Amino acid sequence: MRTFCVLLSYALSYLLYTFVSSKNLKPKKMKHVFIALLMLFMTALTTFTSCSKEENESYEPIYSPIGNTYETGSLSLYFGSADTVSFQCLDPWLENIKGKAAYRFNGALLYIKNPYGYGVRPNPEEVNNPYFFNFWGIVKKDRIDNVSYLFIGPNERQQFMSGNCTFYLIKDK
Repeated sequence: MRTFCVLLSYALSYLLYTFVSSKNLKPKKMKHVFIALLMLFMTALTTFTSCSKEENESYEPIYSPIGNTYETGSLSLYFGSADTVSFQCLDPWLENIKGKAAYRFNGALLYIKNPYGYGVRPNPEEVNNPYFFNFWGIVKKDRIDNVSYLFIGPNERQQFMSGNCTFYLIKDK
């Protein structure tokens, strides 16, 4: 992919040079044309290099979370099956807050589903069981990285929110 981008940049440079040198433009107009083509060239180069497949391969190989327990400072996750995760608060005054949720595991990306639907937040009176409003993370060998979540307790009295945190592997299969 990088070789393709380099060859493309050479080709665009050559086209830019031939276009500017072949036109009988006044120096002031030629300067504007040159700047516009240079901006187009930089945009194309940025687009091709930022979409390279090499960056997406950093999440491989895939590690299955099934049978593992992961923890952060206030929350524990146990992946008991291929579609269900158990969670429990670790704070001593909140240790009775626990439950289960469905999750989806796509490659290395982990998503814990909101039981009320994506983006749906019910009235506090309707919430009897704790749930994740959202949860996204990247599963690696010994941790779940780049986790962003909003956890909501019964009747919305407890809420935990974090962005870019890490859940560490505590108990392996």
